[in-house]
Amino acid sequence: MITRRTFTNFASFLLSKAGAIIFFIVGVRFFIHGAGQQEYGAINLVLVLYTYLWIADIGIGYAVNLRLGQALARQAETGDSRSTIAFVSNNLAKVAPFYLSIGLLVAVFGVIASDALSAALFDERRYADLVTWTAMAAPAVMLSAMSGAVLRAHDRVYLVNATQLLLDAWRAGCMIALATSADPAVAAGRAFFAGAVARALLDVILLSRFAGWSWLIPQWNWGALAADLRTGAPTMGSLVISSVFYSVDRVFAAKHFSLEGVAVYSLAADLHTKAYFLLWAFNAAIYQPLVARHALKANAQELAFFNLGGAALIGFIYYLPMSFFSNDIISLWINESSAASAQPVVWAMLPGSIGYLVAASLENSYLRTRGLVLGPMLVHLAMLLSLIAGLSILPAYFGLAGIGWAHSLANCIFAIGIALLVALTRVKR
Repeated sequence: MITRRTFTNFASFLLSKAGAIIFFIVGVRFFIHGAGQQEYGAINLVLVLYTYLWIADIGIGYAVNLRLGQALARQAETGDSRSTIAFVSNNLAKVAPFYLSIGLLVAVFGVIASDALSAALFDERRYADLVTWTAMAAPAVMLSAMSGAVLRAHDRVYLVNATQLLLDAWRAGCMIALATSADPAVAAGRAFFAGAVARALLDVILLSRFAGWSWLIPQWNWGALAADLRTGAPTMGSLVISSVFYSVDRVFAAKHFSLEGVAVYSLAADLHTKAYFLLWAFNAAIYQPLVARHALKANAQELAFFNLGGAALIGFIYYLPMSFFSNDIISLWINESSAASAQPVVWAMLPGSIGYLVAASLENSYLRTRGLVLGPMLVHLAMLLSLIAGLSILPAYFGLAGIGWAHSLANCIFAIGIALLVALTRVKR
């Protein structure tokens, strides 16, 4: 049975992502008109770096969420009288030192290597300060990641969505306010750092409702850490691969088509991937109930069908209009020149985006929520290798749209692989 909290989580995700899309549209429009496409290309790559910061926990977040979610479901079923706050705090104290250590290591490395990273990403060193501010946000991002894992285990997804919406609003506001500053990309990078710190503080305050404050006293437990690493390593692998997957195409565009090419490609790609947020609303809303159902070996088909139905609905209400009106949308959003350049990329990515919607809903319903993550990691690897192969061939024939075709082909490979895994898993059961 789908509970009221499931719908609350779902509605909060829809609201937060609808807000994120609106903030993104407005912020990007003002930033490009004020700062230019090259500065937006730099900011876009920095936002990709923030994605890498979220995977720096090397899968521990998934393991913590799965372990706590399963334990809390069994406690609720058996009427276990142990203090939930004490139980969660004790578990959290064992992983908090790890999160903070990873955040500090990433920050120190990023600051020391900022010149080299700027040269590697942008082919120039003038964005070193931008890389530095991004790296310094790592400890704050790690705190938010840790807090999010626990809040999701308690099925309080709406709290995570609320703080993310505030961060998205802050970023958009900063892009608007700083678009005409002397060095807009670096100024926005400093503002993004401040937003990450503020969000982390708010996340920790929310976390205290479910874990208290005793977890701040570290308890290094190498056995527990090793167990979480074993559980989370395949998920970490999938996240690393996915992050590379969603950045290698933009890096390829920067190397072969300039930062202006990154901006045009990113407009088309972002138009597609914003719909993924809608699917993640369905995934996030039912993730913890699915974990609980699988932990108790209860029937989860109703939730799985809800998930798949959400994917079908998104495909119909989002990608169908896009196939006809993408040129008009980008013309109104940015300008006619950008629309003419981006439209071939938009069309090229359509088949893969539809395949991704189906595959991601199946992965969430039948694999990740049951702790089956090794197979999906291998499918993600096949997806990345397909993208790399496509990038080596298709852009030579189709130009910038060739990157979109390579991306689409890889997503179709992902969809086929996940469908096969789900079929094999259900046969074994």
